[in-house]
Order: sequence, then C-alpha cells, then structure tokens
Amino acid sequence: MNEDDIRKAIMKKAHTYAEWTIGITENPKTRKSGHGNPKKWFQWRANTEGVVRKLEKDFLKKGMKGATGGGKEPKYIYIFKKK
Repeated sequence: MNEDDIRKAIMKKAHTYAEWTIGITENPKTRKSGHGNPKKWFQWRANTEGVVRKLEKDFLKKGMKGATGGGKEPKYIYIFKKK
C-alpha cells in the first residue's frame, strides 16, 4: 500500500492516538505475539521501508505510544490497543 492509503486507514481505526501503540516490523506475526496477541491489532504492508518509517515517526509525534526501530528492512506497520 502507499503512504496515503495507510495513513488514512490508521486515522480511521485510531481515533484517540494516545490509546494506541504503533510499530514497524519485518514479521508482523512475531511482533503481535511479542505484544501479547492484542485483539485490537491492525497491520498494513507498505510499498517501501521508507513509507513505514515515515508514518511511524509521524504518528509518534501525534501521540501514539511506541518507539522507532523495526529491524533491518521493515515493510509492515501495525497499530494495536490493549483493552
């Protein structure tokens, strides 16, 4: 997916940014498990690593929880909300 489509999808799902955690990864299944398999989990595969890194930084600035990182070549971006 491209940057605009992912951005719109995240904004549609996460209305209160501070309640959500954002991250990027090469392997979303492993990351979801590492976060305790939250029920409110959404993920998207981006066209490039640059897209997920940019989106992650943008939403962290808007108040989402998380930190930059994501491995060597992440192309997945995810958000989740516990409870």
